[in-house]
Amino acid sequence: MNDDSDTIPTMATLTVKGENYPLIDLSAKLFSLYLASHKCLGIEAASRRSKSIKLTYKLRDSAEDAVSDIYKHIGVMQELFCEIEKRQDFWRALVKKYKDSNYRTVAIHLNHFEELLAKKTPIGEIGIELIARRPVKDIPLDEFLHLIKEVYETARVVDGIDIEGDTVKILHSYRNPRAVDTLKKIFLHLLEANGHTYNARSTRNLIIMRHIPEIGIKISELIANLKKSGRDFDKELIAFLTFVSGLKDAPDISESIRALGYRMSKQILGEYEKEHKIRVWDMKTFQEAFSAFDSKIGRMSEWKSLDGSFCYAVKKCNLVQIGGSFNIDICQFSRGFFKGAIEHAFKNDAEVKVIKLLTHGDDRCEVCIRVHTSLP
Repeated sequence: MNDDSDTIPTMATLTVKGENYPLIDLSAKLFSLYLASHKCLGIEAASRRSKSIKLTYKLRDSAEDAVSDIYKHIGVMQELFCEIEKRQDFWRALVKKYKDSNYRTVAIHLNHFEELLAKKTPIGEIGIELIARRPVKDIPLDEFLHLIKEVYETARVVDGIDIEGDTVKILHSYRNPRAVDTLKKIFLHLLEANGHTYNARSTRNLIIMRHIPEIGIKISELIANLKKSGRDFDKELIAFLTFVSGLKDAPDISESIRALGYRMSKQILGEYEKEHKIRVWDMKTFQEAFSAFDSKIGRMSEWKSLDGSFCYAVKKCNLVQIGGSFNIDICQFSRGFFKGAIEHAFKNDAEVKVIKLLTHGDDRCEVCIRVHTSLP
């Protein structure tokens, strides 16, 4: 051991050598605990070899800070060993299950699995929030992409995730096209929840997701203008949608515009609930909010109650007539907006049934909504 002072050291190095590596590891931890508790020396760096461990120490503000360095550098397995000790039978069975399946076993949160059982695309990712210790929407994009990689690769939901700047490439071995489509939607929803619009393109075993930052900038501008004055909101929105439909770099513009509507509705309803102090949404408050939005964009719609459901019908929509003719891509905006609004207000407790669609040759668009109460 070398140090700059035998009594009040501010830095030191320790090298432990021997033929028995577990004994070397134990000795290094015992020495480090002594130096942390008595001299407030925390580990600055650790270098391991087959027959030695070299540690560099530096003075910390407190013994607690110094001890936390031990967990970080040479006690990384402490939490794992304690958890295994508490539930030995569970972890033995789990290891056997993974080993027997050649690690082709998927581990996901119960809430996530419940939504899949209900044949719904999961909203958000509780696993990511547990690691980050904050809501998805508050995580910077770069950090969020690496958290997605960590969670979904570790859970074995996908074979691998490559991150190139803000482009995400998802490798998988699913063969069913519907399964691949659901997987794609899960990642699109995740990124939408983080506040970013992506488009996705699928090949046989690869999903490529590309960021469209122009849309995010325009959404922020539009929401800011809506807060200042809602009088010209319809004109601004129409101009915005014209801009989006003219993007040449988006290979799947319909999906991009749907994602745009989905994301925008969540922001607008979030502002609406703050302004009107809404703590819990019901169909009455939802109808009022949605009718207020319709009035701002000049859309003619009506609500009616039918057999415990609430039906919403659009008779005329100015948005889809951009350029003087029906624009099927812009119609995706309204669908995404409605879906995002429903999810924001009722999470997964609302069941939506499509009755009529203009794109199917009907005279109007109409859906019926039934809200179920979740069990506590």
